Amino acid sequence: MPNRRTIIVIGIVFLLITLPFIAASISAGSEHVFSGFLVNPHDGNSYLAKMREGFQGAWSFTLPYSKDPGSGAFLFIFYLFLGHFARISGLTLILTFHLSRIFGFIFLFLVVYYFLRDYFRRDQEKISLTFMILMLGSGLGWLLIPFGIKTSDLWVAEAYPFLSSFQNPHFPFGLGLMLLILLLFHRENQRYVVIILFLLGLALAIILPFGAVVIGIVILGEQILAFIRKKKVYPARVISLGLSTLPLILYQYTVVNSSPELTIWNAQNLTPSPPVWDFLIAFCPALILAGLSWKQRSQTARDDLYYALFTWLVFGAVIIYLPIGIQRRFMVGYFLPVSILASTFILSFSNRKTRVLGFTALLASTAFTLLLVLLAAFSAISGKNPLIFLSLPEAEAMRWLDKNSRGGELTLADARMGMFLPAFTSSRVIYGHPFETVNAEDRKNSVDAFFTCSFTSDEAQEYLVKNQVEFIINSNLDFQACYPKIARDTNLVFRAGDDKIFTEIYQLP
Repeated sequence: MPNRRTIIVIGIVFLLITLPFIAASISAGSEHVFSGFLVNPHDGNSYLAKMREGFQGAWSFTLPYSKDPGSGAFLFIFYLFLGHFARISGLTLILTFHLSRIFGFIFLFLVVYYFLRDYFRRDQEKISLTFMILMLGSGLGWLLIPFGIKTSDLWVAEAYPFLSSFQNPHFPFGLGLMLLILLLFHRENQRYVVIILFLLGLALAIILPFGAVVIGIVILGEQILAFIRKKKVYPARVISLGLSTLPLILYQYTVVNSSPELTIWNAQNLTPSPPVWDFLIAFCPALILAGLSWKQRSQTARDDLYYALFTWLVFGAVIIYLPIGIQRRFMVGYFLPVSILASTFILSFSNRKTRVLGFTALLASTAFTLLLVLLAAFSAISGKNPLIFLSLPEAEAMRWLDKNSRGGELTLADARMGMFLPAFTSSRVIYGHPFETVNAEDRKNSVDAFFTCSFTSDEAQEYLVKNQVEFIINSNLDFQACYPKIARDTNLVFRAGDDKIFTEIYQLP
């Protein structure tokens, strides 16, 4: 069982990943509605939109943020499953999302604890100190905030356990699966391990495909090194993982590149890695200590797991800078080996005061980064950031639209409301997401032009007909003055709010 220090860390992290969301819900008051997301709201709402497809019975993903949704493919099965679960359980989508996020955190900390227990051979002090660094540690990004520079440790959530647990459910579940696979792969005399690894690999490929690629490369590299070092290798386990992950990853690659809509989506979904200086700041000082562990690694740490983590440290840094457009995705879970190896180095010193000083300095030097993430969240809450809060008329309009439309209609909304609509209604939009809207830049420019009255009356009419728009949702724009002919020829089916803050829904004939 975890000792008292570990339990305290678990409690602190749990409070930090839940209280801000509770505070946001309470602070909304009577004039606003909290959308449910504090960081990266575009992706957060897109996860909810995927869950809504599952809620409606779908097991194939289409593009709700595009007028051209595509024919559907078996992608994002995790979120489609959560949508089905929400429908069966009677829970709301947003509550299901956050409950699964909390369960993801619980799964992650249990896996981390058992990994560290094996790694440090049940030494509770070493486990608890490392657990604290792994769950609460970060980088030195806070140093550059005064210069207006935002480094990766402030926003690349999938790389860090805390940020992963703060943002969504599939990151902590994925990180936990990656570490669990690494642990079970190196356990000797484990019954049915080949079957277990197959199932875990399949789950990882579904929940976090890039995590499956990373852990596959790490294990393959470590096994090659083990063969060179004349240590024990596990070919059956490698084959089992390959059989569970490669077919699904190849399917995803094939279907994305064979569907016209998904091909465009994938071409827009570019995630280049940060500059090398950014990478170093985001993972230091732990990264430096992790590298130093090679010469002074603790003799109390398990040798096979140490080599697996060090392989991840080195190979991970290499694949993060492969010359491909999605290279940043390979940063997933990278702080796991960095933090554990940094702790291994500190624990290699025999003097207890030196060890305590090392852990204190490591945690204190990066604590401000975590603090800045939380402060940014509370700043967004206090300022009622429109990307995470809806006005009451907007929320009422979306409830009306979800209740009174048959579903699947194309609704014209500005870029901000376009982000919310597929998450909270069954409507599709012309633009709402920088990646998941086909031809996103052109579509965004067009909706911006419409809602800034940049179209002539004839151009606006042609735009509606061309895009087969069925509903227009308008917030705080004098639609009558902008497009009087359209306002006259359409039906105003809903209006909420007053003369200053209002939302209207028009239905086209």
